[in-house]
Amino acid sequence: MDLWRSIIEEPDSICDRYRRLWAEQTGREREYYDRVRDLFNKTRRPEYLLYLLLRCVKAAVRYNSNGEFNQSPDNRRRGMNPETLREEIVGASRLLRGKATVAAADYREVLSDVTTSDIVYMDPPYQGVCGDRDARYIKGLGFDDFVATLRDLNDRGV
Repeated sequence: MDLWRSIIEEPDSICDRYRRLWAEQTGREREYYDRVRDLFNKTRRPEYLLYLLLRCVKAAVRYNSNGEFNQSPDNRRRGMNPETLREEIVGASRLLRGKATVAAADYREVLSDVTTSDIVYMDPPYQGVCGDRDARYIKGLGFDDFVATLRDLNDRGV
C-alpha cells in the first residue's frame, strides 16, 4: 500500500529513489538485487519493493512462509529505465491523485462504501488453484460470504 501511496502522492520522490537504486546496481546486479531484497524484508520501504518488482523473474511476486519477499531476479534485465518509469509513474499519479483511495482493510468494509460512480478492481485468491499445500495464496476467504458480497455489489449496480 505504501508503494501505491508513494506513486499517487509523491511520484517525483519515488522515481528519484528508484533511480538511485537502479544506478547503484551497475556491474553487480545479482549481488545488489539480493541486498535490496534483504533490505526490503527488514524495512518494507516502497522504493525497494518497486526495484524488486521491476527486476524479479516474470514480475511475479513470491513470499515465503515468513512473509519475506523471496523471488529471484531476472538476470537478463536490469529493471525499467528510470526515465521510462518516471513517465509511467507521473502519468499514473495524474490519473489517480484525488480520485483513488488506497486502503488495507477487509474487502467487505471497503466495498460497503462504493457507489455506481466507482470503479472496483478485485484480484481475489483463486478458488481451486492449490488447496492448503501452497502458502503463496491466502486462506480463510469464505466462498459463500464472498459470493454474497459480489451479489450485493451487483444488486447495487456497482
